[in-house]
Amino acid sequence: MRRHWRPVLAIGFVSFLLPFLGAWAFAQHVAGWSSEGAKICGIALSTTSVAVVYAVMIESGLNRTELGKVILAACFVTDLGTVLALGVLFANANVWLALFAIVTSGVLIVTPRFTRWFFGRFGDHVSQPEIKLIFLLLFFLGGLAAQANSEAVLTAYLLGLVVA
Repeated sequence: MRRHWRPVLAIGFVSFLLPFLGAWAFAQHVAGWSSEGAKICGIALSTTSVAVVYAVMIESGLNRTELGKVILAACFVTDLGTVLALGVLFANANVWLALFAIVTSGVLIVTPRFTRWFFGRFGDHVSQPEIKLIFLLLFFLGGLAAQANSEAVLTAYLLGLVVA
């Protein structure tokens, strides 16, 4: 993703945004759905299945090529767009949401450097403290997201991105 970030972001953004807007507009203006239902329709029909794309890539051997890597990374961006849209369109703006955004941003900034140090220091223990640290961060941020009435999966996506 670092090497080809421009095409990855462009493909991922467009592959989310165009189907999202098209499905949302169709559901609301042609099918006569409610605004909330049309938003969900747009989100549902704009996502990709990374699992399916990955399986096809493995079978075809495309996962070993640069193009395959760009496609997989773009699918990740598309799915991230889905999670962000859910969080933005259906979020309750309150103090908890602001706290969630601030704390999550701080954790995402600190986590890459901290995990490198932590994994280097404690990574060879039988009790696997590195897995426990990741679970701790996931549960903490997921709980905070739930308290803020936001999407807990968003923190999992973002945490996975910064740790990778």
